[in-house]
Amino acid sequence: MVDREKVVEHLYDCLAASRPGNLWVFVRTAIVGDALELLKEQERRINELEEKLRLLEYSDQDTLQSGMMPAT
Repeated sequence: MVDREKVVEHLYDCLAASRPGNLWVFVRTAIVGDALELLKEQERRINELEEKLRLLEYSDQDTLQSGMMPAT
């Protein structure tokens, strides 16, 4: 499996290497930006689900069912 952090690092490198001036750079920048946004959103969702799983494992279902997230 590919290391997520390595992919993010390479995407940032790709953005940094982009120079304005042609259509390919514009398209590549948009694709890389979208990929980074997607990865960040997935990471937020994973963290949210891991927290819910932790609550279930420790039988704190009242907090989970109310939709309240404990302070971290």
